[in-house]
Amino acid sequence: MSSKNPRRNFIASLPVEKILTGALNVMYAWAKSRGDYITQLACHPEFGRMRIEDLKDLQMKAVRQSFAHHYKNCEAYRRICGDDPREIKKVEDIWGIPQIHAEEFKKGGILSIPKNRIYTVATTSGTSGSVSYLPKDMISQLRMGIEGVHLVLNIYHPLLAEYTGRTLAEARKHVFTDAVVHVFSPPPGQSSSWLVKGIETVLPLVRILGVDVNFLLKGFKFDPEEVLKTIKETNRENKMMLFAGFHYVFTQMMDYMDEIGETLELDPTGENMCVIALVGGWKTLTGGKIDKKIFPP
Repeated sequence: MSSKNPRRNFIASLPVEKILTGALNVMYAWAKSRGDYITQLACHPEFGRMRIEDLKDLQMKAVRQSFAHHYKNCEAYRRICGDDPREIKKVEDIWGIPQIHAEEFKKGGILSIPKNRIYTVATTSGTSGSVSYLPKDMISQLRMGIEGVHLVLNIYHPLLAEYTGRTLAEARKHVFTDAVVHVFSPPPGQSSSWLVKGIETVLPLVRILGVDVNFLLKGFKFDPEEVLKTIKETNRENKMMLFAGFHYVFTQMMDYMDEIGETLELDPTGENMCVIALVGGWKTLTGGKIDKKIFPP
């Protein structure tokens, strides 16, 4: 079912994927010229398809680069590590890297960049009673957005093509005409959670492409009745839905549906592929943990 939005149809007629891929390739070349392995990992042209040996090699270099950066620039971390920084030569060495306890991030002040380079401060969901503060510079924030774009281009599109029987080109066009993103979180400006901050990075691009993004928690109020109504309306339009949010919010939604005896059949026509991305905020649900044999990662 094609979108009735002329703007989205026009965008879909353009070589959007080639434009995005070209921009990512330029970013990768820039990172490679600077020896920036972390950014290379985020925007690698073979993201999601790399040979395992190449992936492990790049991951090792990225970990080594990250450790060296934080040891050099974070005084609190240097105190934890001691005067002699660890050498990271093989995978096993990673387990010996000193870690900063999560409680330290709740106090604030853990910085590996100058204060004048702080672009944003993300927070955790605070399900344990207090939040952790995660200052980020522009490149750190950008990496998260880049990785999200690559996930869509290199992983989600091929899966959609296989699921619906479309060609890869048709699947990619379908994403730009009929995808709707429902985020179980407050919108930017009302929340500083790392989930919202990550989405905020790519939100301008998503809106330029005409993809609808709905933040379902307004003013930190979760109204399951209203959210369910929104999802059902989207489903009636035969849209492809992508859901993202913290585990505990999805649990509240399912508890509400169980209470009223409501069920949902997403993608009843088999033309779409609806995906749920569960992220963070799991501590309050430890007692209701699902066995991996029943719900594998």
